[in-house]
Amino acid sequence: MRPLADDGYGVNSTAEGSKWISIVTSFVGVMITPALSGIWIARLLGTKCLFLILGMILGFVGRMYCLLGIVKANVGVHQSR
Repeated sequence: MRPLADDGYGVNSTAEGSKWISIVTSFVGVMITPALSGIWIARLLGTKCLFLILGMILGFVGRMYCLLGIVKANVGVHQSR
């Protein structure tokens, strides 16, 4: 049996792709979950937009916190190289 030819896609690129998939997934989750929770609570309590707006504000704060963590992690990786 011959070994497969190296096409440039190794373990490192798979790990890097998995890292970015998890970053994007968590970022989207932080965006959508508070807004959907706000809609659900607003319908449950019969308010129009109060909890939707609070959920969107909470989602914005969560997104910024998540983005700050991503930037800090990437800056630390690039400074150590």
